[in-house]
Amino acid sequence: MKVTVPVEDDSGGQFSGEAVLKPRSKGATAIRREKAPAYVRASNKPPKPKHVLKGLHEKGVFKAEKTFAAIEQEVANLECNFPRSTLMMALGSARFLTRRGTKGNYRWIQKYKPGG
Repeated sequence: MKVTVPVEDDSGGQFSGEAVLKPRSKGATAIRREKAPAYVRASNKPPKPKHVLKGLHEKGVFKAEKTFAAIEQEVANLECNFPRSTLMMALGSARFLTRRGTKGNYRWIQKYKPGG
């Protein structure tokens, strides 16, 4: 649906704009919220990187080595956006992960299986 909106401000200036509206399915936002795992939507507070990494570990993401870019993508898939430095600090302090590689080419892998 295309909508045209005319607007007049207090000083008499006239503006016009158009918008294209698309139909939205019922419950679309509820489905998106349900997609996020419990450790992301557990409370009204925003999730912390350490909790998101722990959840990824429990999901089995770190069975194989992951680069920083791959980990960032996994976190973004959960609709979480952390600063790169914050995510790097959380990776460094995660006791269930070990870092391999050289500076600029680090990869992370789990030390032990989830729940172990």
